[in-house]
Amino acid sequence: RLSLQQTASIDENGAYTGVPAGGNGSADLAFSLAKGKNGQWRIAATPDGIVLDAQSFAAERVFAPYPLQYFDPTWTYLVPDVRWFPRRENTASRIVQSLVNGKPSAWLTNGVRTAFTGDVALARNAVTQDSQVAEVALTDAALSADPNTLARMRTQLERSLIGLGVLQVKLTVGQRDLNAGAAPAASTTVDSRPLVLTDKGFGFLSGGAVAAIPGVTTELASFPKPIVAISAASGAQRIAVQAADGVVYAVADGKVDEMDGRPGLIRPALDPFGFIWTVPERSPQSLIAWSTSVVPRPIAGPQDAAQISAIAMSRDGSRLAMAVTAGGQSRVEVAAVTRDDRGAPTAIGPQSVIAVPPGVVSGLAWLDDTTVGALTSDGSSTILLEQPVGGP
Repeated sequence: RLSLQQTASIDENGAYTGVPAGGNGSADLAFSLAKGKNGQWRIAATPDGIVLDAQSFAAERVFAPYPLQYFDPTWTYLVPDVRWFPRRENTASRIVQSLVNGKPSAWLTNGVRTAFTGDVALARNAVTQDSQVAEVALTDAALSADPNTLARMRTQLERSLIGLGVLQVKLTVGQRDLNAGAAPAASTTVDSRPLVLTDKGFGFLSGGAVAAIPGVTTELASFPKPIVAISAASGAQRIAVQAADGVVYAVADGKVDEMDGRPGLIRPALDPFGFIWTVPERSPQSLIAWSTSVVPRPIAGPQDAAQISAIAMSRDGSRLAMAVTAGGQSRVEVAAVTRDDRGAPTAIGPQSVIAVPPGVVSGLAWLDDTTVGALTSDGSSTILLEQPVGGP
């Protein structure tokens, strides 16, 4: 037996699972030995897989992260699902195989859609790459796929392979080019201008001046209560405001609507479909997503948590990050958001723990499509923890 302290594991699909801090990461690997005719011992059987030291893995000399791209339930945004594959010449083939023949990570399944539903398969596992163009050969079932489906297939593949220098994917059946188009995908790029509330007003800060946002800036200037928190999505045409008394409001189109007045609410979150998410600190299970028409949609939050200190919605609206306390331990979790075809949330999926910070998290933010930032403290100083989703 080989005993070791395990930091993480990667399964056959390339999905990364870390061992929580404070958890028992010890592992035992059993080897079978046999004595040959000459009396020498030899290894006769070994466990599947390899053992790699954490330092080499972190240096990305052997494995590297590759985000597989799926669509959100409305086919509006692309949602990354990070996988780790060996750095080899056939990495492009491995990515395509995982996307066409595989499934999203278990925790993300209910929050994404894919154009590859099982009817269409790879005609050959190898991907032919010529400069920046990759050819993906599909089975005859692709001939009956409608143009929208083919365009989504191509877009998922292109965006999944872009890290390998691929700029175009050509879908073929029996060497015949299917002439697939490209599906539109809304951008999740962050506006480079800070969004601020100052004594000069609310808006985007540019060149020392605050650029007003129609339907929002004027309303905040005359807001009747002190403001302690503001959450905004792309463009900030609709914002969630929390007053000093804890009540959450929606401000958009020149109107101010009171949303939630439950006691003990934490800072709200706003998703790209206009839903404002609220939850009391001492009742993590009592999430509510408020529609633009001020209709509450109760969402069952994390059932094992005793406290929740912060939430943040990804810019594609498919993943909710939460800072919770469970069993006396602080942790940062992500969960997939299940939505209908119009983007209305109906549930969140099982939580996946991505980090165990040293103290209670006071703020969360998505720094990019695959990284969550958590503001925490070790008791003496403030720490910004940058944690990739699906990586160390």
